[in-house]
Amino acid sequence: ACASEAPGAVPASNRDNKMPCLLLAVLPGVAAVTLGSRGVFPPRSSCIAMAQPEYIFEMAEDRSSIRFGCRQRSLTPVKPEAGGSLQEFIGSDASAIVMSSWDAGQVQRVDGTDDEFLIAVEEFDFVALRFAVELRAKCTLDAATTTARLESRGFRLIGSGLGSIADAIDVRVTGALRPSAPDARLCALSGDVSFVASGALPDVLRAAPEPALRAAANLMSRSLIGAAQERFNTRVPRAYATWAQSR
Repeated sequence: ACASEAPGAVPASNRDNKMPCLLLAVLPGVAAVTLGSRGVFPPRSSCIAMAQPEYIFEMAEDRSSIRFGCRQRSLTPVKPEAGGSLQEFIGSDASAIVMSSWDAGQVQRVDGTDDEFLIAVEEFDFVALRFAVELRAKCTLDAATTTARLESRGFRLIGSGLGSIADAIDVRVTGALRPSAPDARLCALSGDVSFVASGALPDVLRAAPEPALRAAANLMSRSLIGAAQERFNTRVPRAYATWAQSR
């Protein structure tokens, strides 16, 4: 028979699940974010510790150009699997991270390459503009640190009358995902995602107040970074579990 908990005690399983979150929450400059609802944690990653986002917003005095973006780092505990270590999974095929991080139809390999992909990114609203982005990205593996890296190699804006804007704006997206060592006390993924857009401010936006531009820039940055973190922190651990269980 199972031993009963003392009245009012927190169940041991809940204490075990919460412990990484409590440890991560006290790290300086880091916020612990619990996934799930009603205190129930997902089985593959229970808590994410994220550093405060670092926002960029710069605009020329004559409003001719703009530069904005965001960077965020995270630490995601991951359930270890008996079929193989997290480090072994990341090191086995860095491109698998890209393929597992988007839904079917959102990502495809560029013809004639082994490590470049076309990624259909979500739609965005930016003040008076609405558009979608198709990102071309390269995924590589730093074998020395078993770090998978994603770096944009170009983009295409999808929407009416956006050709001239796309020619004037440069978008850079980078991501890095590094697993903990197999003998580490905590099995986890360290993530680092950044997004920067820069170039000429479109004519249609030059009359917009700076607070409106800044708010739209921060909203777009949060949306992009948030989507990337969701993929790194949820879908990659899920792909790792599938990989390990299939061996």
